[in-house]
Amino acid sequence: ELDDIYQTAMLVLHAEMALAHRERFERFGPSYSKESRAGVERGRSLFEADLASGRDEGLRLRAGIGARLDAAGVDLLLSPSQPGPAPSLGQQTGSGATTTPWSFAGLPCMSIPCGKVDGLPVGLQGIGRHGADERLLSGMATVGRIVDKEMKTVVETVRL
Repeated sequence: ELDDIYQTAMLVLHAEMALAHRERFERFGPSYSKESRAGVERGRSLFEADLASGRDEGLRLRAGIGARLDAAGVDLLLSPSQPGPAPSLGQQTGSGATTTPWSFAGLPCMSIPCGKVDGLPVGLQGIGRHGADERLLSGMATVGRIVDKEMKTVVETVRL
């Protein structure tokens, strides 16, 4: 299901890129990066019905996630920000697989530092309910304090 969500989100992204850059792309297309040009070109090949259908799918995803959160009595989801640590300097910035579904559904997200793996930072992502940005910020402030406390305990234990 995540692959389908990701593909639909990319369809919407590229269609919206094509709309937003319509006039600029005609004049400055060769100046765009290879990836941006490919996204705009893909978006230009889509029909308005594809974009409308994709946007509707994002709304259905939001409603489905909201229903699951309601059923579980959950206000805040936690997940890795990326499948692994941050890339080394100069490498590609990571995967959208862990962030795209939430953004596509219009849910507020944020990431906080959560330690290191092989000397590179790892992030912990908080995902809130639609329209509950302040609640997400408050919840992640609490999570951040817990993570900081646990990290200090780990460091102190290692020093012993």
